[in-house]
Amino acid sequence: MVMNLGFHLTALYLTAVGPPMRQFPNELVCILPQKGKNINVFGLLNANGKQLFTFDVEGSIKAEFVISAIETFIAKINKPTVLILDNAKIHHAKI
Repeated sequence: MVMNLGFHLTALYLTAVGPPMRQFPNELVCILPQKGKNINVFGLLNANGKQLFTFDVEGSIKAEFVISAIETFIAKINKPTVLILDNAKIHHAKI
């Protein structure tokens, strides 16, 4: 049996949107965006959606991180596997 995997990247932002406040009926509350730390998550999901492998990093995801995550993943699997990557420009790196 071959395990087919796809991957996805997402970012989680760790900055709170502001101090706790009360909003009264019909009162407009404005919350300005703030820059802060973020965590990016690289995930591998099998074709039937029953296995998810995640790897996270604070800051930007670089090619070296993706290669390291895939190498870590390879060490955990025990059957033939196909990793599906599309040809998007952001998925190319010269190392």
